[in-house]
Formats: sequence, structure tokens, C-alpha cells
Amino acid sequence: MATAALSTWCGTALVVTAALVNGDADLDTTALVPAVVSALLLTALMLFAQILPEELVFRGYVPHLLGYRLSPLTVVLVQAALFAVSVSLMTGSTDELFELALFGVLLGLLRTTTGSLWAGVGVRLGLTASVVVLHEAELAFETNAPAWNLALGVVGALVAYLVVRFLFPARPDLTPRPTEEDALPRRRVPVRGILYDVGSSYVPGQHSRERWNPDAVREDMRVIHEDLHCTAVTLFGHDPDRLERAARSALEQGLDVWLQPRSVDADPDGLVEQMEYVARSAGRLLEEYPDRLVLNVGCELTVLNRGMIPGRDIARRTRALSVLGMIPAYYNRRLNEVLRRLAATARERFLGPLTYGSGTWETVDWSPFDLVGVDYYLDELTRGTYRQGLRALGRWGKPVVVTEFGCCSYQGAETKGGSGSDPWTGAT
Repeated sequence: MATAALSTWCGTALVVTAALVNGDADLDTTALVPAVVSALLLTALMLFAQILPEELVFRGYVPHLLGYRLSPLTVVLVQAALFAVSVSLMTGSTDELFELALFGVLLGLLRTTTGSLWAGVGVRLGLTASVVVLHEAELAFETNAPAWNLALGVVGALVAYLVVRFLFPARPDLTPRPTEEDALPRRRVPVRGILYDVGSSYVPGQHSRERWNPDAVREDMRVIHEDLHCTAVTLFGHDPDRLERAARSALEQGLDVWLQPRSVDADPDGLVEQMEYVARSAGRLLEEYPDRLVLNVGCELTVLNRGMIPGRDIARRTRALSVLGMIPAYYNRRLNEVLRRLAATARERFLGPLTYGSGTWETVDWSPFDLVGVDYYLDELTRGTYRQGLRALGRWGKPVVVTEFGCCSYQGAETKGGSGSDPWTGAT
């Protein structure tokens, strides 16, 4: 809370300083000291009279109520809209409806990131104190007043969000950890699986499995089934022939098989062409091994493939996602168009169940699929709402499968989830 409050105050101070330097504002500096005293008193009163009650409702009760039915991002947008409309009704003016909605989105993202209300409370304390000080000091924007007022209301919260967003991965000790009392009773999981790479290339010139040894693959499948006690294996990679051969080895060892073609950086047409081949192979295997195969049409396509988010490679698309994540409709529409094409192509050649390995930032239309699939990692963004996010996927009335989970093995990796890669030490 203190970090969020201080970050908000610093962000607001930067806006005021910029306006003063630019000659767009005037401020009575002699009134700053008594203004600070007034701010301390009024902020304490506002905490209990307005800030805490509103946060308990809009970032507490509303997300808890909607989180079981809607995706986390949708919950953030809905609570922001409710917050903006409610405040506008209380003030009797809609002049600041957009600013309030944007402010509500930032507060909602803070709630999702930290898993608690206190960061949002800190932001509002910092902003309230700043507003009181600037009012007492008679701050007046002489030119470009609408733009400066918008910046004054939003920049502080944005700075606080960015600080908290990047502070949590760097400080694992700040992330709340579930206790033994929080644990649910253990139940036997009907599907216990592991992912197996038959050969992938995520950067030009790199191949995760240059050599292919059928005997080694067969032995790996035996170990997965007998030693790791798995009931299923997800086979992924870009070579359809390898996928089919590995699938046959797994099926012979008694494992159920989930096939997932991955063709990194391919465009939608390339993905459909690959799906035709893989679905045909999966159809042949399904005839030999009924009820033993699931076809997963892809993995996190918005980042791994072209055509949904700008960028010619994964690194560029990942950077673009950090911006476009605020407007998910931009890529979700394109993603669902591609998924419908892939599902239709697969249905023509494969009669078994279909699913997709979605990213947590993707909002998928699951109507063409039989299973809801999500790569759901426990990290600093999902830890506070992990169970709630999974339960929300149940609204489709279909079985929910976590298609990827886990972390690396170094200290602190548990806060990075799927984005954590082994630290390079310089040793070879």
C-alpha cells in the first residue's frame, strides 16, 4: 500500500512539474506546507468515509461475485464500468466518466496483480492527498486544461501499476503464498499428463530436437507411463510425421495421447495446412485406438504465430502484447476466426474430441471445441485469483483441462510461471 501511494504521488508530481515547466500551469508555492497538513487530515477521513468502502465493493465484492462466471479481464472491465457509473451518479455529472472508467481499470489490474485491495487503496490515498495539496495551493492549468486534468487523474495510478507490476516478479517474498489451511482436500485426478517435445523451433536456426531416435522415444514413453505414472502425454512439435510416430509409440505403451501441432511464426493459412495433415494422421490413429486421442489445435497462437498481434517473431509479438493487452478485443476477434478455421478443418478428418491450449490473456469462444484448455501457470499475475480464474472457465459447461502448468527449478521461479527461463550464469 505504501509503495502504491508513494508511486502515485510521484507520478502526479511529475505531471504537475511538466505543466509548470511547460508554462501551462500556475501554482502558489507558499501554500504548499499548510496544504500538506490539510491533506493528511482530509485523507485520513476520506479513507474510512469513501475510499475503503468503495474498494471493498468494486475491487472486493464485485470481482468475487463475477469471478466465477467471467474471465479475469472481463471482470476488470465490468467493475471499472460499474465504478465509473456509480461515481458519476453520486456526483451528478458524466463529464469525467471516461477518466473514472480508465482509473477503475488500473485499480482492477492492481487488484488482479497483487491479489489484494491494499495497492488500490494506496493509489487512492496518494491521489487524494495530491488533489488536496494542489487544490490548497491553487493549481490552475492555463492552457490545455482537459489534457492536463486527464493526466493528473491517470498518470499517478499508471505509475503505481507499473511499479507494482514489475516489483512483484523481482520480490517473490511479496507474493502471498497459500497456507496448509487454504488447501482443498486432495482428489484423484483422472488425467495425469506431461508434455513431450518431438521437435520445435522458436528462433531461426534453433531446433529443440535435431536428431530423431525412435527407440529413445519408445523408451521415454515407457518411463512416462510406468515410472512417472502418467495416464496421458501431450505430444507437440512442428513435424507431423514425428507427431504420428511418437503418438503410436505412446499408444502402444498404454498412454492416452493429446496431439498438438506447433508451427511457430506460421500465418493462419500455414496453420490450417498443417492441421489438415495432423488431423488426418490423428484420424487414422483414432480408428486403431478408439477413445484414446484428443486433438489440440494449437498453443497460445496470439504470441506463437503471426496474423493476430503485430510482430514477425515471438519476441516482438510478446512486446506488442504488453501494450495490446489493454485492448484484448483487438486480437481476440482475429484469434477466434483462426480457431474456427482450425476446428472446422480438424472436424472434417478427426472424429475425436478437440481442444486448444489458450493463454490466460486470450478470451476464446469455446463453442467449436469439446474441452476448454488453458495454459494456466501460477505466477505473480494469477496467484491471487488462480482458483477463481479456473472456476470462471466452467461457465461454458464443458470439461476444463489445464494444458500447461509448472515452473523452472531455481529459487524465485515460482513467481514467473511459464515466462521463467533458466538464468544464464556464463558457464558452458
